[in-house]
Amino acid sequence: MDGCYVAGCGLRDGVAYAFQPVTAALSTAAMNVSDAAPWFFPLAAALLGASAASLIGVVVDRLPRMRGWNGRSEPGLGLASPPSHCGGCGLDVPALALVPVAGWFIAEGRCRGCGARVPWVYPAVEAGVGLASMAIVAFAGAGVLALALLLLLWGMVLVSWIDWNEHEIPDAFTVPLLFFGLLLSPFEVDVTSRVLGAALAGGLTWVAFAITGAARREDAMSLGDVALAGALGAWAGVCAVPAFIVCACLVYVAYAFPLRRAGKVWVPMGPALCAGLVLGLAVARLLA
Repeated sequence: MDGCYVAGCGLRDGVAYAFQPVTAALSTAAMNVSDAAPWFFPLAAALLGASAASLIGVVVDRLPRMRGWNGRSEPGLGLASPPSHCGGCGLDVPALALVPVAGWFIAEGRCRGCGARVPWVYPAVEAGVGLASMAIVAFAGAGVLALALLLLLWGMVLVSWIDWNEHEIPDAFTVPLLFFGLLLSPFEVDVTSRVLGAALAGGLTWVAFAITGAARREDAMSLGDVALAGALGAWAGVCAVPAFIVCACLVYVAYAFPLRRAGKVWVPMGPALCAGLVLGLAVARLLA
């Protein structure tokens, strides 16, 4: 284990040294731009975040039909083709209507062909992610830290949205989250702590599902949630995992209880895990 750790650190340091001239030049250029126009990078982050949320909306809408989830399958459907169109009449969406946030208002929230309503959740998510992205760059600056936080934000939005709609968390989402958490997490500098955080968070979630299943005498295991918890645990680090898991459970109870009372049988846990990470990191920072 020690040998692997030393080798990993050596590889990381070697890559950092090799790219040091490039990163130094980019950092200097970013500082010059920021000094000349302090609003530039936060505004660029807002536009990039809204665009990322728009792309996430496409993935959430099309991926289930591409993979045939819940009996829905559309052969030939891809993320890039065919062009965005109305699900009711098949009319292509005009270019202006595809502009994040503004496009929804330009189209007045309706298809110009059949008048079908476009759900308000799309511009709401685009606006929220855009504002959050702007806040990250405004406070963290234009650098590696902001890049890591943006990747985490966009990844959690994607996972939460698709889990809420489809009750699925594909490995194609959790594996990159785990990889980037182990590589870039700004919340825990020690690589070993990141690895242990992933193992502890995933393990605790697996045990919780196993106990729930045994108590109910049914299969309650959700490996997608276990994988997501492990990926987010890598970002948190082992010391922040207890606060992360406790906060995730509290968030889950807060929205699952009324939904269960309303008759919803299966309530997704992915959004609670993502919100729990944010709250857990805040609590861990306050208690540190």
